[in-house]
Amino acid sequence: MRRFCRLGTVALVAGLAACGGDSQVRQEARIAQGDEFLEQGKLSEALIEYQAAVQLNDRNGQARLKLGRAFLQAGDVGRAMDQLVRAADLLPNDAAAQLEAVRALLRAGRFEDSRTRAGGVIKADPKNVTALVLRATATAGLKDTDGAITALEEAVKLDPSRSDAYLNLATLQATQGRRAEAEAGFKQAVAVDPKSATAHLALANYYWVTGRPMEAEQALIAGVNADAKNVQLNRALASLYLSGARAAEAEAPLKRIVDASQDPQSRLSLADYYIGQKRPAEARTILEALAKQPEAAAAARARLAGIEYETGKPAEAHRLIDALIAAQPTNAQVRVVKGGWLLGEKKLDEALAQAEAAVKVDPKSVDAVSLLGAIQLARGRGEEAMKAYTEVLQLRPGAVGAQVALANLNVDRGRHADAAVLARQAIRADPRNGMARLALARALLAQGSVEEAQTELAPVLDAAPTLAPVLTLAGQIQARRGDATGARQSFSRALENDPRAADALAGLVNLDLAAKRRDDATRRVEAQIGKAPDSASLLLIAGRTYALTGDLARSEASLRKAIDVDPSLMEAYHVLGQIFVRQKKLDEARAAYEQRLQERPNDVAAHTMVGMILLTQGKSAEAKAQFEKTVSIDPRAAVALNNLAYFDAEAGTNLDVALGRAQTAKSILPDDPDVNDTLGWIYVKRDLGSLAVPPLEQAVQKAPANPLYHYHLGMAHMKARNLVAARQSLERALKLNPSFEGAAEARATLASLDR
Repeated sequence: MRRFCRLGTVALVAGLAACGGDSQVRQEARIAQGDEFLEQGKLSEALIEYQAAVQLNDRNGQARLKLGRAFLQAGDVGRAMDQLVRAADLLPNDAAAQLEAVRALLRAGRFEDSRTRAGGVIKADPKNVTALVLRATATAGLKDTDGAITALEEAVKLDPSRSDAYLNLATLQATQGRRAEAEAGFKQAVAVDPKSATAHLALANYYWVTGRPMEAEQALIAGVNADAKNVQLNRALASLYLSGARAAEAEAPLKRIVDASQDPQSRLSLADYYIGQKRPAEARTILEALAKQPEAAAAARARLAGIEYETGKPAEAHRLIDALIAAQPTNAQVRVVKGGWLLGEKKLDEALAQAEAAVKVDPKSVDAVSLLGAIQLARGRGEEAMKAYTEVLQLRPGAVGAQVALANLNVDRGRHADAAVLARQAIRADPRNGMARLALARALLAQGSVEEAQTELAPVLDAAPTLAPVLTLAGQIQARRGDATGARQSFSRALENDPRAADALAGLVNLDLAAKRRDDATRRVEAQIGKAPDSASLLLIAGRTYALTGDLARSEASLRKAIDVDPSLMEAYHVLGQIFVRQKKLDEARAAYEQRLQERPNDVAAHTMVGMILLTQGKSAEAKAQFEKTVSIDPRAAVALNNLAYFDAEAGTNLDVALGRAQTAKSILPDDPDVNDTLGWIYVKRDLGSLAVPPLEQAVQKAPANPLYHYHLGMAHMKARNLVAARQSLERALKLNPSFEGAAEARATLASLDR
């Protein structure tokens, strides 16, 4: 059959190719077909056509421009930037193409390139306000705030009707603390474009972060009055009501979002609102309808199961969610729901399995990674929790919950300045967040700012007077201020509300011991252990308390159990080792642990303890072999890794292997002084003094009475040629103990400094 060329149809490109048409004609046909696909919402097909057009003539700027825009629509920012920049190069006199390239470069963070290209447009047209605004944005990205403000002021003079110029100018003025000017700028942006949702949102956000929620509400209401169907404005207004204890008023904007968008997600959000307001019947009506729509069925059924759970039918809820998981094993959100329930039920191993499965199927799920962090926190695995919450912030910068969690974890690890920064960031984003203020108060107290900590805690204590962490911190502040009676009351109330509140128990024990009430201290510890027998933190406190009161047998038993619960609890090993030495029963203890290994050959805690005992007995070779065996069972056994690394550091052998082991130990126990000392000492041995100093300073900060740490720090300063600091550290080491291990070399090094 004869083949005919068919023109003006969807088969245009294929027909031209069959007829062997001109390259330019074929390229134009590809572009036209891409435009047609784009109008039909077929983005993937449009991309194919535009790419084919570029292949036919890679110097066609319009083809590259369309391809870049399509990539941008597809969310591929990197390839969009590449095409838009190349299009601008091919169209040097097309100002619009140049500005699209500028925007693409800004999105990629290439501020210098974007400023240069915007400058080229301005050179050709000094009154191009868009170019001036974009150049100012790039200038701000280069940390030249004053230069950016100057450029924006020029843009405003040229065109006083540009709302975006006022917004950018006001934002920069706000960062400089010029509040009056910033507020005036945000207001002017609204005045010149009263229908701009962006302008209303910016003004409302400014009021919100400066602690003026009523004015923020008025700004949002004005925006909604101008554009009742704007989803962003209604969402912001609903969030404001929900965060300000005015939840009933959030219903109206949430309903407007549903009316405006008619998408499943908006209806799910409204259902979530009803669930949160304990209005399950209204939520159920929405969810049962959504459960019939394939794109929303899983989310709706998960929420219906949640209603069963919240209304006292956990067995039915688990049955429903398990059926969903079986039907959709790769649905991360359904697993998050299940994992959250299990976390609340204290079934931590099962919860962890669900969270890990959710992250595996969707590594970018903020909910899944957040749940993983919460579970690791509940398990007492601080490092794993920090890793998860850090990943949350990478996925969603500014996530308040993750910032608060990381702030608290940093306080626990002695990183008080970092904790304060994170807490303040969370407060700026959500000024009413009590947990953020609690985290900030903890960081301030740890830094010695008692009065500031009290100021930050006061509103939180008023709002949550029965919350154990709040009461514990109140007790710690009272203790620091010398109010023992008030501190005792606060700690006691904290423990009444949470038997696992280890810091509250430690506070009461310290008060008992300071008052020489040893029997009260031991009775108190025993009562709390009875309520939470599997808490490693409480068991460690018990072990320390028994040791201080002279009951070494019970101290040993408590510490052994603490290690069973958490084999990475290095402090428990140290205290237990001291107990064995005081009891002169190292051989007996070692035999007991070896017997345990006969029954449980892969018990990491038992292997580690045998190694520690051998080390205490001076049997270094045997200890090293034992630690090697431990690491072969668990490559992340931090105590064994640290000790093996130190063996090699002392011997000056296998330093690359030692460094890797020390770095792994550091990632697991970042604030342990022994771990930091080992890592720093390895750097000293490798002649990397500047790298050695920071971890050794951490070790000295945590254990200032340890002469060996000061000696190692002094040698690190020597390697870094910080001779004054070296002298100070070495002299401090000798002052603490003139005969410590390494004293001879410390004296010799000091003598060399005198020559």
